[in-house]
Amino acid sequence: MRRRLSAVSVCARIRPAQKLRIVQALKADAQVVGMTGDGVNDAPALKAADVGIAMGRRGSEVAREAAALVLLDDHFISIVQGVRLGRRIFANMRSAMRYVLAMHVPIAGLALLPALLDWPVLLYPMHIAFIELIIDPACSLAFENQASGRDAMRLPPRRSDERLLDRSTMISALAQGTLTLLLTAFAYRWALTALPEAAARAAGFVILVLANLGLIFSNLTPRPGAASGFGGGNPIPLLMSASVLLLLALVLYVPPVARAFRFAALTAPELGVVAAIGLCCVAGTAAVKRLVASR
Repeated sequence: MRRRLSAVSVCARIRPAQKLRIVQALKADAQVVGMTGDGVNDAPALKAADVGIAMGRRGSEVAREAAALVLLDDHFISIVQGVRLGRRIFANMRSAMRYVLAMHVPIAGLALLPALLDWPVLLYPMHIAFIELIIDPACSLAFENQASGRDAMRLPPRRSDERLLDRSTMISALAQGTLTLLLTAFAYRWALTALPEAAARAAGFVILVLANLGLIFSNLTPRPGAASGFGGGNPIPLLMSASVLLLLALVLYVPPVARAFRFAALTAPELGVVAAIGLCCVAGTAAVKRLVASR
């Protein structure tokens, strides 16, 4: 049966017991099996398949109970749409988890390093709250609304035991976060030697926020690439970035807000250097993601 099925595409006039044998043979050959049916005699095969799909309108109650999915409209095209939606949700959840983990590495590190190295404090509670106001909408809006990739339906099925936060995702997140931490820490240390403390804190914070935005764009899609999130018909990341940059300008250049954040305004040359370092963080994290994905 397994040998025949490897060379056969269509089986006609199949009895209920033979349907079950076909499902079992395909599963024994390490295939991911989907089975559609609507009758009582389809129930054993529906139950045995990896994904049993029953008809919702004309299907029997037994078939609907045995199946994992029920097509409410009885249209087979809904199966394809459901698979595409499931793959998009899984990919977006994995991307969001990679971003969240990557971003919290520099937050934790920059809260700890100044205390260990006797530097002036970089991140006060209001700074962390500002960054969290970026992270939460990014996860709930930007990543959730990201469209599936063009090759989503060309990928093979995932293993049923595949973890959402797998080894590759964790390594990529930790590598991106560590690089962001190192670049921001070195930049903050340099700023402390060249600028007053309040201006140095502002410089380090701007770099961290720019790196945060870069992590959003580079992690929006499973495929590597710094600019991967600029397309795909998802305007939310760009709108978020514009809002964040506007708020960043307010906390830097509105005196009462700057004093509350313990910042000093940066001059145009200083802001240019800080922006260049932030862009280096963006490019570096994108390169790290590409390197990890290629292994």
